[in-house]
Amino acid sequence: MSVEELYAEARHLPHDKQGELIGRLLQDFGAPDYDVSDAEVARRVHEVDSGMVSDISHEELLAGLEFLQKP
Repeated sequence: MSVEELYAEARHLPHDKQGELIGRLLQDFGAPDYDVSDAEVARRVHEVDSGMVSDISHEELLAGLEFLQKP
């Protein structure tokens, strides 16, 4: 069965069963490789909002990562 077929079947489930299915699928992924607390996110947002640090665009981030990978 293809992903599209599974998706079509899942759409026919009642919302509570769709939620159960989503929850079970997410459990199978396990814990993420990273862990950032809500407090850490709030601290970083405050740093940007206050001007303590400057934000960069996604493109700047990717360019920096590419630079780091070059010998």
